[in-house]
Amino acid sequence: MEYLFVGRDQNNEIIRGKSEAASKEELKSKYLRQKIYLTSIKRDYHLLKKKKIKTKELLRLIEEWQSLEEAKITMQDSLAIMQNNATSKRMKNTLQQIIFSINSGSSVIDAFDECSDDFPELFLSIIRIGLARGQMKQTLQMLAEFYKEEAALKGKVSSALIYPKILLVVFLVAFIVVCKFIVPSFYAMFNESNVALNKTTTIVMRSLIYIGNHLLIFGLAIIGLILLFKLLLKSDAIHQRIDYLRLKLFKRYHQIYYSYVFSKTLYLIWRCGYLKNESISLCATVLPNYYLKRSLEDVRSKMEQGTYLGIALEEAHLFDETLCKMLIIGEQGDFMLTNAQNASHYYHLQYQANLDRLVKMIEPSIILVMALLIGFIILVIFIPMLNAFRLVM
Repeated sequence: MEYLFVGRDQNNEIIRGKSEAASKEELKSKYLRQKIYLTSIKRDYHLLKKKKIKTKELLRLIEEWQSLEEAKITMQDSLAIMQNNATSKRMKNTLQQIIFSINSGSSVIDAFDECSDDFPELFLSIIRIGLARGQMKQTLQMLAEFYKEEAALKGKVSSALIYPKILLVVFLVAFIVVCKFIVPSFYAMFNESNVALNKTTTIVMRSLIYIGNHLLIFGLAIIGLILLFKLLLKSDAIHQRIDYLRLKLFKRYHQIYYSYVFSKTLYLIWRCGYLKNESISLCATVLPNYYLKRSLEDVRSKMEQGTYLGIALEEAHLFDETLCKMLIIGEQGDFMLTNAQNASHYYHLQYQANLDRLVKMIEPSIILVMALLIGFIILVIFIPMLNAFRLVM
């Protein structure tokens, strides 16, 4: 969730901004650690949420920054070079804003934090610790590995969905043509020929004609329902309930996917030196499920009371049992980082296998549904034609 906040720092200066967090309590804790006391927190109720910079663009920025860092180029020169080489207008504007903030006296960390609408929270947090420790070379290398894997999987998903998307577009165009032109022509022809239509055929043909005559209204209605759904998601309770139902639908697939996202993020964060309690809050910002984000707050509370991370996750039943066991063994044997890496690799393979199976199921399923719908419409038109032919004979 995104929140608008107002607060005061140690010098009693007013701080205003927007930040992403799972809840108001988490946002308060986050800024309290930075010695900023929030006095007002409100949800940011934008229907059309501004998206972060795309993973491919972010990866290109990280790899270019890594090369410049290895070449001992200064920070300001590196930012200027990256801004000049940026391929998108948004990236150019974002880097220009960072350069302007630095030239105006802001630190590099603060300059990047001002662009929280553009960059993911995880990226900013890792950059922040890399700059604070003076280990940007190692930090950028770890970020490049992380986002390279993410970009590869997103590319694989996009490629796999191209054919189903084409099928859906073709079906939609065919359905509009049938409703707008073909069915009305046959219906008029049957009426002129005094062909008796059965009840089912009459209802179906009139319904299709009605849809064809009111395409704009139906289009606006669909857009309205989508906007209404987005508005409902602004309610914490409704959003949490919907995401809980999403989690239970195709439970095994979602468990593997979320276990993969959580384990690879956890491994990256621990490699960078974040403490276990802080790592949970960062992992929550990456998970695309509000129910899991809120549930991880309870996990963090248990950890603050001394419970192992793996045990707290196991009790919460949020992720796959194997992940919890790996983390428990790692914590008890004092090789947490190694087992986090093992878990990340294991679930990467599991997720890829599940993704391949899902793609193989989607294509024939779409073809089958299209065949049934089109076949039904053809049958509805063909039966009256057969009856008319019998009358003529």
